[in-house]
Amino acid sequence: MLPVLLRGAAWLTGPRQQGSPYFEVQTMRGVVDLLMVEVDESALVSRERWSLPPVVDAPAVAVLLALSRVDAAGSRALRVTELAPEVGMSESHLRRSVMPALADSGWLERSGDEWRARLRYQQPMRRIVAVEVKRDKWQKALAQAVHHTSFADATYVALDGARSPHVERASGAFFLAGVGLVAVHAPPAQRPVSKVIPAAQRRPRGLPRAVVSERVLALRASGARSGPVGHVEQ
Repeated sequence: MLPVLLRGAAWLTGPRQQGSPYFEVQTMRGVVDLLMVEVDESALVSRERWSLPPVVDAPAVAVLLALSRVDAAGSRALRVTELAPEVGMSESHLRRSVMPALADSGWLERSGDEWRARLRYQQPMRRIVAVEVKRDKWQKALAQAVHHTSFADATYVALDGARSPHVERASGAFFLAGVGLVAVHAPPAQRPVSKVIPAAQRRPRGLPRAVVSERVLALRASGARSGPVGHVEQ
């Protein structure tokens, strides 16, 4: 099922139809079966200049986002006592773990009691499309897919077209959730993938989006296409 889905899924990334597949990526609320992502290469140029690695831990990403909110002077430096309530972490955890790790990786610099990001954080993905892949059991797939709307520009459930021919009767649940539905048809079907219900288009830019983006970048840097959970069931 998955190879058929990938052959017909270029349009999932939008009008530009530019995207690369990644599988079983850990999000802040579970694991997503398939991501079609378009990397914003321009956002990575400065990172490469500073040799800054992907940041896969959610607390560290939250700190970078907080320090990258530009003030009137065009930069932002914060003490841990100011940063802790903004990111929802204890001062001790920030001091012991998060801040030293970010400094060691090159992302942060310290001046006295203040911390500053060496490079203002930019979201590194131009577009993310999330897909939950199931042969049937659309209710379970939809419940999982709803979580992905917090970070994806569009979210779909992909079902085996032969096993779930009448799922469009539940279109109200999909429309309410803003999740699209696609049917995957085995050969010799002329159209391997057909869109049954369109997905709502979003522009999320918060912490869930940044965490997923960083984890995709880490996979990309390692040459991997799938997270540690293993490849999605076909």
